Amino acid sequence: MEPFVRLVKERGADFAQFRPFTGNTLNIMPILENLRKKYEDENFKIVASYQKYKEMNDPLHRGYDKCHGMFFSTVISADFKVWACLHFRQSDKHFLGDLREQTMEQIWRGSRIREVYESINCAECPILCRNDSFNRTLNRLSLNVTNSEFL
Repeated sequence: MEPFVRLVKERGADFAQFRPFTGNTLNIMPILENLRKKYEDENFKIVASYQKYKEMNDPLHRGYDKCHGMFFSTVISADFKVWACLHFRQSDKHFLGDLREQTMEQIWRGSRIREVYESINCAECPILCRNDSFNRTLNRLSLNVTNSEFL
């Protein structure tokens, strides 16, 4: 990480950015803090997806067990097939339909989308998957409200 920071700073960039790799749970926060102390100044910043690294601290606890995000972030592959998830395109389990045979509305309103939704095991999904932020937010919205007048 340090050679990368040195290189981009020496080449005149005004920032270096780090993002987690899918499936990698290495806690780089201490390294980032050291690099920030050593290299940051008024002309150069080190940025990262800090919230994602924080969420990786406990990879077994996602905070949700349903993939609500599939309704917001489906994938259409080059062969016109529609998948529930970017990470599992080409998986029969996540296949929603084929746009050569059905319209998007037919796929969206069909029974298959509910079957796929019910069958997804979030524990098999990559950490910080594409739908993770949707799932965390929507799961929090589905929790019991202590005082409904608060809303």
